[in-house]
Amino acid sequence: MTMVIVMQIPAGEFKAKCLQIMEGVARTGKSVTITKRGRPVAKLVPLDAISPRAALFGRMAGSVTYEGDLLSPIDNEWEALNTVETLAYAGVKKERVVHRVTDKARQKSRR
Repeated sequence: MTMVIVMQIPAGEFKAKCLQIMEGVARTGKSVTITKRGRPVAKLVPLDAISPRAALFGRMAGSVTYEGDLLSPIDNEWEALNTVETLAYAGVKKERVVHRVTDKARQKSRR
């Protein structure tokens, strides 16, 4: 049977002896649990026990797909851009709005 000894220290004592405790953890390689009113709140572990992080640069390599040119204009005109409300909001005079919308409707009916 293997027995694991976990060193626990109250937060107030840790504050007073922080540097000594850090040196002890580095030297022995054993972790220290810091408690507050008897409840564990933090754990000081030796640096070797921490797994190395993956490099930040290149972390998402291969996760993006290229879908073509997204910035070029498309050939289709949006119907929403030719409604009376949209054109009126853009500041086009009402007579021109009605004329433009009816012209678009005529072009669609000819197709």
